[in-house]
Amino acid sequence: MKKGFLAAIILMTCGSLSADAIPIGDFTPEMVDAFGEGQLDGTVIEIAAGTRFPLGICFSGDLIEVESSEESTSLRVLQKIYVKKEGEQFWLSQDNREWKPVAEFVTGTITLGVDNSDGELFAIIDSDLHVR
Repeated sequence: MKKGFLAAIILMTCGSLSADAIPIGDFTPEMVDAFGEGQLDGTVIEIAAGTRFPLGICFSGDLIEVESSEESTSLRVLQKIYVKKEGEQFWLSQDNREWKPVAEFVTGTITLGVDNSDGELFAIIDSDLHVR
């Protein structure tokens, strides 16, 4: 009930659900949540050319982890893997003999999103991948 009320207030603030685009910089944390939860269906967000977002990256699981320093952020592979492509399909292997499509090789989640909880928009890549 509270979220429905919040969505109604956001809609009144932003106008009706139309093709009028709302600049991403005008989105509040509540609007980002409502949009992500599907409460603002039909709302168009404008992301102008040249817009920059800080990027938050989190990888967990037994396949990849993130290593960060002041100079750079890197992904570190935790287990040896082989990758090949045949046609449109990518195949993965741990021994270069038994090959599996990606969906059969790993299990887990990858989430892409935008957060505005501290008043600054930033993009998020969050992953939890495990070898099957």
